[in-house]
Amino acid sequence: MGTMFVRGQLRRAAAWILAVAVAGASTGCNGNNGVGVTPVQTTRDVFYSTTIQPGGSAWRSFKLERAGKVTVQYVSIAPTGDLVMRVSVGTFDGTNCTPTTILDTAPQAIGPQITLENVAAGDYCVQVQDIGNVVQISVFALALLITTSAS
Repeated sequence: MGTMFVRGQLRRAAAWILAVAVAGASTGCNGNNGVGVTPVQTTRDVFYSTTIQPGGSAWRSFKLERAGKVTVQYVSIAPTGDLVMRVSVGTFDGTNCTPTTILDTAPQAIGPQITLENVAAGDYCVQVQDIGNVVQISVFALALLITTSAS
């Protein structure tokens, strides 16, 4: 049952990522079939899945080459599918992840929980932390969507 739940959540997350990617790919067109159109943005999506222990945390770093928008979606956690976790985006100094935007939230099948506009170029991280709800080693999944300007 737990595996089927995770697969269902992952399918919904993949559909969300695909829909956002298609929408991002269609921006910049102005009715001339793309001839002579300079892309106004680049989009990169990252699907991040790993384990977390009771009382633990996990993070991944990412780099923005240019200013842009970052969205984070806490997609799933198994074997218990509705655990509230602390999800954050922060700065990364090459060694440490320092959260700057923090949200305690349950998994969602669609849409991001954190959206940051006008994020400066630099090194960042996304972190998930147990706030006392994880009782056994669990697998969670996050989806990041990073959209940067072309300039």
